[in-house]
Formats: sequence, structure tokens, C-alpha cells
Amino acid sequence: MGLTAVRDANAWLLSLERALLDPPGIPGRPWFRHLVYAPLPSYEAETLPAIREALLEGRVDSAGLQIQRLSEKLRTAIAAARRAAGEPSPVARPTPRPSP
Repeated sequence: MGLTAVRDANAWLLSLERALLDPPGIPGRPWFRHLVYAPLPSYEAETLPAIREALLEGRVDSAGLQIQRLSEKLRTAIAAARRAAGEPSPVARPTPRPSP
């Protein structure tokens, strides 16, 4: 792999990582903006922090909102990855199933 290909791959990976940032940040900890992972106060890794914290606090409605925010960011990142790979974007995105 040549230097240009390595730079392009790094730029692509960085763009995907940045696509998962949310400007308002995680509720209660706005300085952490990544929706997939953030450190706990103990510095242990925490995955899906906004969703996990809402569920642990019993805020089911807030967890649902956080799932929607993450889903939108993931759709954006996937579309960007497909464009970068030269793949066509899907015509329609899947419709979420209604809650029981």
C-alpha cells in the first residue's frame, strides 16, 4: 500500500469516527461527544454511554431518544463509507418497527 493510499485510508477512518460525535454530548457529561464509547468516572471503558446511563437510571424514554440519535449517526457514517468505497447508497432506509 502506497503512502497516498495510507493517507486516504486514515482520512476515511477519521471521518467515520467523527461521524459518531454528537455536538451536544452525552447528557450529564457534554464534554464526551462520542456516542459509541466514553470513559466512566473510574476511567473504565463504557460502550453506548448515553443509552446505558439512561437505562441504568430508569429513563426509558431518554434511552429511546439516545438510540434514535445513535441510529441516525450510524446511518450517516455508513452512507459516507459506502460513498467512499464507490458503492451506491440504498434507495430507502429501513422503517423502524413500532414498539409493542
